[in-house]
Amino acid sequence: MNLPNTNASISNGSRNSALERPLNQSLLLGALGLSLAGIHQAWDLSLGLPGHFGLVWMASLICARAGSNLRFAALTTAIAYAGGASAFSGGTHSLFGHAPGYLVAALALDLAWRLSPSFAQRRLTAGLLGGIAFALKPLVTAVLVALIGIKAGSLSHGIGFPVLTHFCFGATGAVIGALLWQGIQSSRAHA
Repeated sequence: MNLPNTNASISNGSRNSALERPLNQSLLLGALGLSLAGIHQAWDLSLGLPGHFGLVWMASLICARAGSNLRFAALTTAIAYAGGASAFSGGTHSLFGHAPGYLVAALALDLAWRLSPSFAQRRLTAGLLGGIAFALKPLVTAVLVALIGIKAGSLSHGIGFPVLTHFCFGATGAVIGALLWQGIQSSRAHA
């Protein structure tokens, strides 16, 4: 008799964990993106330092990227962020404000991951790649300002300072994410 495989009929050793399934990973990454959008809306500190959210953003993307086997895990998270930010802000401001830069930074991180999948294990490399990826955000914003005339207060005094601060916050966030991921891996090994 040919019986369908169910969770009960497959041994625990041969069954994929819930986190290994692409749909489950996509849903978790989407939930992370929505959570980041909510945090960004609630945690708008208006520090006058462009890129300060890069600490949280890049730490989260490094952990998401390292913890997923999906090809575009960081981009999946960024797409969910863009949708959540637009919904939470009630308009298209977020779609032409933060979201394009976050999408490009996430794509850059995914592409860097394909070239060097173990960079989350090397803090200096993670910091350098995370800083470069996040420094792309003000460059994307500058292009949008030039093309469609959006307002970007962070660029009011030029592009140099925002690129520098985005690099610094992104690099620091990426190192934090790499350290968090290494801690998670270490605790799993000891469990």
